[in-house]
Formats: sequence, C-alpha cells, structure tokens
Amino acid sequence: MRKIALFLSIIIFVFGLTACDSVSDSSSNGKIKMPNSTEYYIGSEWTIESLTGHLKELGFTNIRSVPCEPDDDNYEINIREMYIQTGMFSTDPWEAGEEYKPDAEISIYYNEIPLLTIDNCPDLKTALYSTDIDYMTFANKYDGRYVEFDAYVYDHITYMGDTSHIIDVAGGDGSSEGAPGLIVRIGDRTWGSDIDESVEKGDLVKVSGRIDASQCEYYKHLYVECRILEQK
Repeated sequence: MRKIALFLSIIIFVFGLTACDSVSDSSSNGKIKMPNSTEYYIGSEWTIESLTGHLKELGFTNIRSVPCEPDDDNYEINIREMYIQTGMFSTDPWEAGEEYKPDAEISIYYNEIPLLTIDNCPDLKTALYSTDIDYMTFANKYDGRYVEFDAYVYDHITYMGDTSHIIDVAGGDGSSEGAPGLIVRIGDRTWGSDIDESVEKGDLVKVSGRIDASQCEYYKHLYVECRILEQK
C-alpha cells in the first residue's frame, strides 16, 4: 500500500513539474513570450482590430495604434510596422520567443484608409457592373482612394510607333456585348508602376491603383492612376 502511495506521489510530482514547464513556456518571471515575430503580423492578414485583440489576449495592456495614410508603396497592406518598447527611449521589432513585460508599450502603424474592393465598397461594384452611378459622382466621393478589382480589357490603342498605350478596362469578363458599367481609363503616369502593356482586348486582368477625380474630368471616364495591371 505504501509502495502504491509512493508511486502515485511520484506521478503527481512529475505532472506538477510538467505543468510548471508549460507555464514557463508562455510566461517567465511575469513576462510574456512572443509566439511570433513582428514580420508575422505585417501585411493584410490582420486588421488593427483583430491584431489589438490578439495582443490583449496574450496579456499586453499598453497598445498604441498609429494611423497612417496609404501611399503608392504600401496601399495594399493593413499593418505597416510594429515596435515594442525595449528601453526608456528605444523601441524595436521583436522575434518569436523573446519575452516582454505586459505593460511594455507596443506601437502598431496601420493604414487608416483601407484598399477599396467590390467586397468592402458597394459603390465600386455598382460602378463596374451597372449604370446606376456616373463616373464623376464616384470619383468625387472616392478621390485619392486606392482600389483593386478584376476586369477585362475593353480597348487597347497604341500610337507613336507602339511606344504609347491607351488602355480601357471594364467590369465583368467581356462575355456580354458592351460594358456592364463604367469604362475605366488606365493611367500610367506613376513612376514605378507595373502595367502589362502586352494585354489585348478581351483579356481578363487585375487592376490596382488610385482614383484621380481631376483626370476623370479631363478624360471623361473613370480614371485610375494605375500601380498594377496584370493578366489573370
């Protein structure tokens, strides 16, 4: 009987040590162990709301959200940069496995104006697939906003010895006669844009860029200063 009691005591002791080790993996000396590096959170998989909630669940209590305006280099992502306080006057990104106090300040830099798609902007879907909104109404409402959408090449004209291009796109897949909604002029004035100029009429494409109301007035079309136009 004593041997059985001793055996059970040893088992309980071993499980107790294992439980302690498990706790120390996630928290050591009152600190929180980072499950992922900073780079894991950068991009479009997280929103400021979901990321803030995640950090709070880990146990952090001092989270600072820093809104930023999108630009041509990072308009496609939600979370741009993240830093944690590592000293009185220093902040740094972190690596998985590093440990920090719960009250260490975490700063999240995020795009305050999200990329518009047909999933989060009903007006964009209306503009591409119906005639219920005119191009200037849409352009004035969303002037300067970045958009991304699928379309087909409605027209492609070359001139000056095939060195210059005028590309128009429209919503849908081109299976029906005419454009279902607004014709979109593809702008190519931005340095560093990636526009596939080999596309032909009827090709399915993916477009991303920025709405420019002033150019809409000039061209009499919905105008997107294009960053990317690629075949699907």
